[in-house]
Amino acid sequence: MSFGVAVAFLFAPLAAEAPFDQDPQLETIFVTAPAREPLGPISETHHSLNEARIESFGAASSAEIVRRLPSAQIGANSRGETLVNLRSAGERQVMVFFDGAPLNTPWDNRLDLDVIPSSVVRRAVSSVGPLSPQYGVNALGAIALFPHEWAPGDPSLEATFKGGTGGQYGGDARVGAAAGEWSFLGAGGYYHRDGLPLSGKAALPYSQDDGDLRTNTDLRRVNGLARVSRALDAGEINMTVLFSDVESGVAPEGHLEEDARFWRYPDTQMMQGILGGVYDLSPAQEVTVSVWAQRYSQAIDSYEGAGYALVDEREEGVDTTFGARGIWRGGWGKMLYTVSASAAEAKHEQIIFGFEDGAPPDMAPPEEIFSQRTASIGAEAERYFTEKFSGQISVGLDYVDYVKTGGRPGAPDYKEPVARAALAYQVTESLRFRAAAGRRSRMPTMRELFSTALDRFLINPDLKAETISTLEAGADFSKDGWRLSAIAFAQDVKDTIDQRRVDGLRQRVNLEGSRVVGIELAGAAELGEVWTVSGALTAARIRRKTAPGEATDHIAERPAVLANLSVRRRFSSGASLGAEIEYRGRAYSPDEAGFFVPLETSTQLNLSASLPVGRSAELYLNADNITDALVEPQIGLPGPGRTLRGGIRIALP
Repeated sequence: MSFGVAVAFLFAPLAAEAPFDQDPQLETIFVTAPAREPLGPISETHHSLNEARIESFGAASSAEIVRRLPSAQIGANSRGETLVNLRSAGERQVMVFFDGAPLNTPWDNRLDLDVIPSSVVRRAVSSVGPLSPQYGVNALGAIALFPHEWAPGDPSLEATFKGGTGGQYGGDARVGAAAGEWSFLGAGGYYHRDGLPLSGKAALPYSQDDGDLRTNTDLRRVNGLARVSRALDAGEINMTVLFSDVESGVAPEGHLEEDARFWRYPDTQMMQGILGGVYDLSPAQEVTVSVWAQRYSQAIDSYEGAGYALVDEREEGVDTTFGARGIWRGGWGKMLYTVSASAAEAKHEQIIFGFEDGAPPDMAPPEEIFSQRTASIGAEAERYFTEKFSGQISVGLDYVDYVKTGGRPGAPDYKEPVARAALAYQVTESLRFRAAAGRRSRMPTMRELFSTALDRFLINPDLKAETISTLEAGADFSKDGWRLSAIAFAQDVKDTIDQRRVDGLRQRVNLEGSRVVGIELAGAAELGEVWTVSGALTAARIRRKTAPGEATDHIAERPAVLANLSVRRRFSSGASLGAEIEYRGRAYSPDEAGFFVPLETSTQLNLSASLPVGRSAELYLNADNITDALVEPQIGLPGPGRTLRGGIRIALP
């Protein structure tokens, strides 16, 4: 048994619940023995991307992987962070895990997915809907990224070299070895781009001089990964270290004549160490433990204008986080029990420098220190009333305490309950119906409460926690290579945290809330031995609860429809061809005056091909957005236009 198996229990416990692009070995990954099949939350919605599918993307960062998961929306915000919304879970409500430990930086509970290279991701799994307390504080949605592991029989050396439009080039390598009960994998890589290709259909009246590349979207990234595992008689223990060093620009908002961000990140570093293990206490009991430490540092240079010549302000921040998480599972008779607990302590240190004529001050200003403690506990009981019918009750408590507030007014601590109830009925071996309802909260982050964001925000220490009630009902079908799911969902949010304008500045406030109603369809099929088809569609009505006199009930940057369809053809020679369509429906974004305006809908076509060369190499080519469609996740911040990337993969025994 491996630690990855134990982590998978949390993110996709039952094979019938992951209909999207499952691994051929899914049964052995998610279910290691018949006695363990019921262990894990029932009636959650899980979607998966396997290693072969991920490899076909030819991706440069994990963002290009995650955006292919059903209901996942990816976009770069005005801070240049590439973030994910998952169904109706916003960017600060989605927890991203790597090898069982959260990657989100607690300062703002977000993760820039461009910091994580695609080369370290072997598998991606999403969890949406009413989630178990096991996911921890602020988890309305979750994405698990699984690292590569090495086992006897795998190539001892794998390398990829790539290049493409926008001045892209780079390479990655992985090496593996084993000795007795020990196995080792080491990986490293480098990636560079001059900028993101700009669609010819984009109309940006400000801060855009180059017609081919989006202003200030260059990126350089160095990354590394080391993973050591040791098999035990009744489990496994392993240690993973992930490192990334990034220098990047931030695209200015092209619709703003004033108030646009002219930022660069001259130095962003993330290092995370994870020590984890799984152990069988008995045939009916197991315990999973994960301990992690993260250091995230970032410098932000704010410039006077789009020429990026003179720095007028700099912010330097360092985040350190220590956390631990444990899950015990056991079963007696017709009852199955889970007890989970997690805790973390995070500190954010920052210094803000005012520059004069592009030069820093003679003396450094005082350092501001913010810190918080979080904890989550949960208990779940699942009963099988018959061989086909089961139910589950989950309760928990999430806790956040803001210990240091950087000299700002303090904020109260939060103690928010978590509750979940679920039912599942296995109609036949192939068909399952399920329903779940849940309630949990998303507490304000330290940045939302205390940060002025380089004098762009007024603070508001009186923010309330968002309270989210979620309901979903669905059906899963799996037979003869076909895997389909259909889910109806609804969500009610109270005290939604949003922004308002106050004397030219922004301030975060609680709105009355919002409501979401929608449907999600997903499926995949193996047609013979040569064709693979997969697709997903999420349609939702997302609206604010408006007060009397409010002009609009739109929620910013939430498309009414997200859809994709992928077809791949494999040939006996080992070559393959693929085509993918991605559709983004109508969404709205506030303009410079705060009025909501419609964004462009878009249909994006991606093509891919691979060709084996000899026994150890493969040439590949990916053409994303081949028709150069205008993809507009946010006003003034269009997505990449036509992008070509190709290279060679080498695997040596």
